Amino acid sequence: MWSSNNANAVSVNGSGLATAVGNGTATITATTGGVQGSITLMVSQTVAAIAVTPEGPLGFSLLGATGSLAAVVQDSGGSAIPGVNLAWASDNEAAATVSIDGSVTAVANGVANITASALGVTSNAVEITVDATLRLNTTD
Repeated sequence: MWSSNNANAVSVNGSGLATAVGNGTATITATTGGVQGSITLMVSQTVAAIAVTPEGPLGFSLLGATGSLAAVVQDSGGSAIPGVNLAWASDNEAAATVSIDGSVTAVANGVANITASALGVTSNAVEITVDATLRLNTTD
């Protein structure tokens, strides 16, 4: 008989095949004929990619306007890694800023590229263009 003490990290089938399910540690135990053996396995996904959406380019026509970006952190197999802390950055905060939750704010006319990074991996850049040119209608 095979068992895992943490099926959220590692599951094990009746043949003893252990499968990584999520980050964490699990002890796999085999019991037969009154004899027991166990091994501890640790699952730890490594960040391989960060995808920010929408991909852009995005435009703002009003100063102070806001929009939201989202990021998905993935391992080398393309599986999402939940709970990774992201550092958001704007390469031109004079034009657009980004907060810790991916919220972008138009500050002044210009172009900024927004990225998210974690554990040495940086996402695709999303181009933000702010063009709040004043347009006046005149009549004669």
